[in-house]
Amino acid sequence: MEQKRVLHYLARIGDKVKHKGDLESQVSKASETLRPKFSGDFKEIADALVECAIFLPQKSVAYAVLGGVLAASGSEECYSFVQYLAESIRDRLERDLHSCSFRSCRAVFRFCANLTQAAVFSPKSFLRWLEIVIDEALKSPDSSLGGNPQARREWLFCLCTTTLPWCGNILRERCAMELKSLLDKIFLFGQKATDVSDEGEGGTLSFEDLLVPMEQNWLLGKIHKLRKVMQRAEAEEWPRKYVHWLYDAFDTTLARGLETSLPSLSIPLHSKNHVYPFPEYELLVGMDSQTDISHHAHDTNSDNTMQYSPTDNDADILRDFYASELVSDTIDSLKDNHSLAAAVLLSFSFSEVEPFVDEMQTHLHIIRAILSKMVHLPTTDESILYYHVLLIDLCYMEGSQAPLKLLMAVEEIFDMADKYDAEVFDRLTDWFARHLSNFGYKWNWDDWVFVTDKETYDTEKQLYQLVFCKDVLYKCLRLSYFEHISSAIPASLRELLIEPGKAILNETEEETAVAKELAKHMIGKERKNASEIEEFLSLRFPFESSLSSAFCTLCRALLIAGSKTFSHFDVVTERYLGLLRKLFAMDRANMKRLIMSEMKNYWNSSPQHLEYVLEKLWLYRIIDCSTVFDAAIPYLSVEADNEKVLSELSVAWRWKFVRKLFDRVKEHVQLAKDELSMAAQAASQATEGEIDAANLRLKNAQTANDNAIKEQKELFLHALRRSYAIIEALEKNSDNSLDETEGVSSSHRFRNLISICKWRVLGSMKETIRKHLDLLETTSWESLKATLNFQMPIQVVDVIFQESKQLLKYCRGITYNFA
Repeated sequence: MEQKRVLHYLARIGDKVKHKGDLESQVSKASETLRPKFSGDFKEIADALVECAIFLPQKSVAYAVLGGVLAASGSEECYSFVQYLAESIRDRLERDLHSCSFRSCRAVFRFCANLTQAAVFSPKSFLRWLEIVIDEALKSPDSSLGGNPQARREWLFCLCTTTLPWCGNILRERCAMELKSLLDKIFLFGQKATDVSDEGEGGTLSFEDLLVPMEQNWLLGKIHKLRKVMQRAEAEEWPRKYVHWLYDAFDTTLARGLETSLPSLSIPLHSKNHVYPFPEYELLVGMDSQTDISHHAHDTNSDNTMQYSPTDNDADILRDFYASELVSDTIDSLKDNHSLAAAVLLSFSFSEVEPFVDEMQTHLHIIRAILSKMVHLPTTDESILYYHVLLIDLCYMEGSQAPLKLLMAVEEIFDMADKYDAEVFDRLTDWFARHLSNFGYKWNWDDWVFVTDKETYDTEKQLYQLVFCKDVLYKCLRLSYFEHISSAIPASLRELLIEPGKAILNETEEETAVAKELAKHMIGKERKNASEIEEFLSLRFPFESSLSSAFCTLCRALLIAGSKTFSHFDVVTERYLGLLRKLFAMDRANMKRLIMSEMKNYWNSSPQHLEYVLEKLWLYRIIDCSTVFDAAIPYLSVEADNEKVLSELSVAWRWKFVRKLFDRVKEHVQLAKDELSMAAQAASQATEGEIDAANLRLKNAQTANDNAIKEQKELFLHALRRSYAIIEALEKNSDNSLDETEGVSSSHRFRNLISICKWRVLGSMKETIRKHLDLLETTSWESLKATLNFQMPIQVVDVIFQESKQLLKYCRGITYNFA
């Protein structure tokens, strides 16, 4: 039997399961089908079981029971099968540990735990594996042989503690003393992790402030949750009721298991090339009445620290753990088929777990898991669009209770609008606008009308709720028409809508009249080639004396000719790109200023067009990425009246565009690295006749790679420099606003703008650092200080850099010296 056929067959186990008997029947049928082929194809079957358990971890128990049934006959082939399975798992685990593939490692470890529960492997030998992992996690961060960063230690801790609940019962029965010793080490690590998270300057600063999607009082950290799970499981003596019903169905057969000892496990040492997962957090939204986070607590603006526990006595945390793990695994493993993922989630057809939760609780776990994944920092595991589409599918499924839970979650998200990191805030507004676009923009808009009450604008919470509502409406406009959105919302919210603007031209200037005439010769039947356009321009504006006018005219003509659609702009610009570059090269500094002025003036009232044009000019290499950044983020001076600039800085699209610019530059660097790798490989394999061409390709690829990395570094430093300058100006403007005596409402509005701008700029600075730790790591403090041009210490900026130092130490084990 070919392994591919075996894989496809095993992958279907557990599908379309509605009752316990269905899954039992499928496992029995699979064992009967595979047993005749067992003697000759046991290696293929073992490999297929491992692969399926890794890529479909929500079915891990079913695959483990199937493996246990196949291995229970006691024949020589069964012994060889178990030995090969153990070695395959060990080899795969060591390989994944070396590559820091946490998701794969977790799936392999869980499969091994389930095989131990199914009497395939010896409980003591598997417990030794768990001890090896937790011992490695307990090693000092300052140990020799490469060190042991806190990120690596927490990664290993999570690997151990997410596995243990799946086999804790059998370990307690067969090796209770060893299990107690393991738990002591786990609790010791949990205490150390708590101590480390509390470290910082004055005992308050922590790298987590750069990574949490919102204020920590409204989150549940994974380390904290796993420690609670371990404590509860030990207190309940590792109950069987959650995961063991399938084992019980085959207990007679599994009792004849070989319980083979696992081979020795070696954990690779830390390397500077290893990249470990960042901490995970669970959003506490959509909570049911069992939680100790009441709506009253959400509605208060109290600064009291509130610690979360799933219930007052943690009675349900084990149930929550198993359900959350299976929901998360289903979401991840079915990412290539969002419709199937939604159907599986709602049917709970992966139920290896006894149906211990009702429908509403299941939907609660699903919604919370998706939203938590959506806001994970610095990046999400999968495309954010996947989570968007999955939530839409869940709401469209017949009989689904997901819309009700999602409604509750959105209300809580809106209620906590002032708690979020700026990037997470944008992710949530992006998602909600896209979600509404699939349901006719129907929402309880009347519940949000209060945000327009200007008398309470001095309330910070309402200020951020206003921004949330405004951003959602703006993004809805980009997905629909002004009239459609306007008719879907109450009249009092329509003042938040900004009608899409049109192109703006100064009709009094000579260049405008010439540009309109020139644009007619760039499209349609009267289209002329680049040389004819150049001749036309030079006659009207001689390049020697009127280069600026000629260049401005050409830019306006391109904008006019390409204003109908984005495709028109692409075609026209590419047709006359050579001429544009020729004029640009004659006076780069002045031409760069002119082209940015023309683009911004023409599309000033249409951000969508401006974003597109700026990105295209960068891709054409007319302007550099720092210039694009400056066009999106205006300079803020310390003069008295900066309300216009503050209004521009407070809008979301500018910061989203900067985020997109960084992503584009990162993609450019990755493409350059890939080309360099392919060129190096081609050069190493080139024949005598190909060596010259291969070396030339390698040289060009190396140059392109160096330039791409240099450009990324320049943008990184430029963004920090501009952010620092804006914060400095905001601090001074904030002081000036305190001296304002005229117009209370005007003073409130100005202070609110400053507050939003600070949040935006600091959020962008945090995002830039956490997404580019490799660049921060290679930047000396002296050069960073020089590029920021420090003139006065700013506490909020100093806090971010101190947290960056903590984050580098957490990830790399390196102490970055900030004087």
